[in-house]
Amino acid sequence: MPASTTIYPEWNLALVRYSDYLLTIETAQNFEKYLNHRDFRTHHHCLFDLNRVTGAQMDLVKMRELQKYRMQKIAPNGDPVRLVLFAQTDFGCTFARLIAKTWEPSGAEISIVEDSEAAALALLEIPLDDFAALAQQRNRPTAAG
Repeated sequence: MPASTTIYPEWNLALVRYSDYLLTIETAQNFEKYLNHRDFRTHHHCLFDLNRVTGAQMDLVKMRELQKYRMQKIAPNGDPVRLVLFAQTDFGCTFARLIAKTWEPSGAEISIVEDSEAAALALLEIPLDDFAALAQQRNRPTAAG
């Protein structure tokens, strides 16, 4: 599946990785797996790795509805949630800007990072050099999708 989520409870983080050709339904299915995972908690910060996305067919109206639904689940009291979209490829950067627009009405704090994995992690106050370092921490991640 071109969508997966790994939860890092010690960082209050859900790392969402997208790859290949992505469809709206796949993002929705991945989110439902995340919601049903034993380590799901409200107010996780979300880091989206879009570097491996090669194409997408997104229904933007449906995506806006999904983002509203997602915010109701991850921040039911309307508290701020931090979303970081990471991309360095041409398509990934374009896709990140498009996805950011679908989140705008949700009130989430959104950042797009094209610089480095370390810069994306720093926005979430995680002092690591790259995403691989997350998995090397003493508290192992748990796959959610």
